[in-house]
Amino acid sequence: MSTIRIYIFSLLLLGLTFAVSCNKEPTPPTDLHPVSLTYPKYIPPPNLSADNPLTEEGIALGRKLYYDPILSNNGKSCSSCHPQQSGFTDSIFNALPHVNLAWNKYFLWNGKVKGSLEDIMDFEVREFFSTDVSKLNAEPTYPDLFRKVFNAKTIKEEHIIKALSQFMATHVSMDSKVDKYLKRNGC
Repeated sequence: MSTIRIYIFSLLLLGLTFAVSCNKEPTPPTDLHPVSLTYPKYIPPPNLSADNPLTEEGIALGRKLYYDPILSNNGKSCSSCHPQQSGFTDSIFNALPHVNLAWNKYFLWNGKVKGSLEDIMDFEVREFFSTDVSKLNAEPTYPDLFRKVFNAKTIKEEHIIKALSQFMATHVSMDSKVDKYLKRNGC
């Protein structure tokens, strides 16, 4: 009788070990190229998430997503309301500019979303666009890009949020007349 209990216990332990090992997050790829934001010393550090380091590959993926209407269910991309040629804003749509958001902690016109770029991108992906992740997984180029950047077997909303956040963090405007004055005067 005790041999059967040991056998059953061993099977349960083996099953538990297998289940736990299958739920592990994939390890991040090591062949990515890190990127640092540059900004003047009179500006505080950006509000970037430690678990989403900026990489050339992540930024490029976020850029591709930003301009692709696949994110939405109505044929619009982020750039439809925030075109680059208009400083990532558009007065017709009354769209907030997508510039210097890495330094924000409150987003939207009313500050409804609080936190980091990942928090506002979470809102955009899940609520505003109601992104259908299955469309990205079925599209020919996206699965390989997400695998390279996030080591992900399948694309999840979290990966889209992180990629968009990386691209948004690079929209930095620190060359205004005030910035030039401060730089000239050693501030």
